[in-house]
Amino acid sequence: MSLEDQTLSPEQELGGLFRALKQVLKAQGIRYRDLAEMLNTSEVTVKRLFQEQDCKMSRLLDICGALGISFSDLMKLADQAPAEVTVLPLETEQALAELPGLFSCLVLLFSGFDARAIGHYNRLPPADVYLYMRALEKLGLVRIGANDSVHLLLNMPVRWRLDGPLHKILVGVNQAFIGQAISQEHDSDFPFYSTSRLFSQQSIRQLKDDIDKLYQRYQQQASLDQMFYPPEALEPFKMVTTMMPFNVPAFFDVPPFETVKNK
Repeated sequence: MSLEDQTLSPEQELGGLFRALKQVLKAQGIRYRDLAEMLNTSEVTVKRLFQEQDCKMSRLLDICGALGISFSDLMKLADQAPAEVTVLPLETEQALAELPGLFSCLVLLFSGFDARAIGHYNRLPPADVYLYMRALEKLGLVRIGANDSVHLLLNMPVRWRLDGPLHKILVGVNQAFIGQAISQEHDSDFPFYSTSRLFSQQSIRQLKDDIDKLYQRYQQQASLDQMFYPPEALEPFKMVTTMMPFNVPAFFDVPPFETVKNK
């Protein structure tokens, strides 16, 4: 989850591919009804597939075959397609912030946890989990299906308002994560870098481009992993990256020396 712009999820990783598929459908003048006939299925099934943006790799290859494109070409088109960022209505963010745990449930769903797992990790009875899912359904964020299965209805990624109702929650999550990363830096193989230096504006622009490329590489690799590895072989990882002007005196106070000496 990125405080600045996007919240990511396993469902989001397929979003670029489905956006690319929509471009192919439009370019070829193919409707959902036509694609359904090609796949020997119903139009309702195809519409739901594109709405939920979630399917097995074999199904995705079937669609590519029906449209006459290779999967590698679809990947290239997805890389070139700009992400359609979803911004939820302000009242929806407000509703997520007002009910403790509701936003957490949504983020857990983003992160690949189903309703049963959410209940297990939080030691919630099934009735409470169902009430949370119903609340998300009333907001139009999920659909509860057969056997209480839960399907996300959001087009990913989602951009949260920096100055919106969820700001305090997002700041807290990111601060806690960075604090954990600092505490465990010497006990893990995962990188943590923090430094401040003097730069020209030209160099900063180049470094920002490099960071953007790393972010895209991070997303692309996640897309590939979630298509080719089983869910049990995957685990959530979070990357927090920022670079901005650093007002050093605002963070490092220097009290009068005699005051310190006499303490």
